[in-house]
Amino acid sequence: MLLKNKRAGFTIVELLIVIVVIAILAAITIIALSGVQQRARDSRRATDLKNIATAIQRWSIETNQDFSAFPAGVGGIDANGWYNVSYGSGSAKAYIVNLGYIPNGVDDPTNNYVTPAYAYMIVQCNFGDDKTRILLANMETAQSQTVAQQLAGTTCTSNLYPSYGMDYARKVTVD
Repeated sequence: MLLKNKRAGFTIVELLIVIVVIAILAAITIIALSGVQQRARDSRRATDLKNIATAIQRWSIETNQDFSAFPAGVGGIDANGWYNVSYGSGSAKAYIVNLGYIPNGVDDPTNNYVTPAYAYMIVQCNFGDDKTRILLANMETAQSQTVAQQLAGTTCTSNLYPSYGMDYARKVTVD
């Protein structure tokens, strides 16, 4: 009579190997997904700055005003403040939202105001320049150019851009 060796399941070693393989695949997926999310948020930031620039240009055309009529905001000496501050009505965002030039939801995807801050900022191109502003954002992925390099070929010379900690710039000019 032949005895058959019945095997009802997997051994502990086989189960451990499967668990380790699944854990490695999960880790790779999480890392890849994290990079995709960062790039998606950065893409939204670039689009938001473009939309803010368009809104500001519309405001200028429809009101026939330059930046001397734009609110001083909550920022420093040469700034129109953090674009998307959540407090006060003096922010640049509140101004163009209240006038209907841009919807209220155009904000940095993270709204993280700690260092590094993820918010939009509007600053002067040069002291006393009422025709040009620079929109700034902080991207999560490294930029290939500094803000100064991005503004190369323009007349913008503010030495304060690095002090804001932002690494992405867009120039806006009004007539």
